[in-house]
Amino acid sequence: MKIAISSQDQTLHSLVDERFGRAQYFLILDASSGEVEFLDNSKNCNAAQGAGINAVQMLTDKNVTWVLTGHIGPKALAALDVANLKYQEGFKSSMLCIDALRKFSEDKQIKIPNL
Repeated sequence: MKIAISSQDQTLHSLVDERFGRAQYFLILDASSGEVEFLDNSKNCNAAQGAGINAVQMLTDKNVTWVLTGHIGPKALAALDVANLKYQEGFKSSMLCIDALRKFSEDKQIKIPNL
């Protein structure tokens, strides 16, 4: 299972970005191996429209299963549903990505290596 979280920078200790489609980066964690990668989403940050839908496509291409973020707009929600991606909203920009992942893993009772 791969988990993506909207992030303001490229480390596990970066702050969560509450904006899904316009997040600067996505941290992608492979829950099986503990491997982490970062996906640059800068091309969507200033898009006039379609940022959320484009972000969904990028995450789908990376075989993401879950998305963690602050807020997802209605068009992006529809795209997530079509792509069968699960999501959890409500993560605040005052939270570190690693803490958001820990909270998620505890809530869903998922064992993630190296967290």
